[in-house]
Amino acid sequence: MKDFFEIDKEELKKAYRLAYSIENMEGWEAENRRIEYIGSTEKAGRITDYYRDSTGMYWYCSRHRRKTGEIVSMETFIFGSGFQKRERERKRKRYVF
Repeated sequence: MKDFFEIDKEELKKAYRLAYSIENMEGWEAENRRIEYIGSTEKAGRITDYYRDSTGMYWYCSRHRRKTGEIVSMETFIFGSGFQKRERERKRKRYVF
């Protein structure tokens, strides 16, 4: 997702109170549910994206806007642009016997 739009204020009240991190969908046995983007908020460069799944549960994930205006994932913002590739290689090497 490149850009975002502001979430409706009433929807934000519900989502903020009830949302779980999208990274935890598997733990809630929700990984196969269809999700719909419902909007975002931005504060001090941190963008929080909100989603609603097919059962009505709310989910969120975070991104960050760099000083250049580029929007990146939190992993990229914290660990650098090659993080996902390095993480895949690390996991692959861990299971080699």
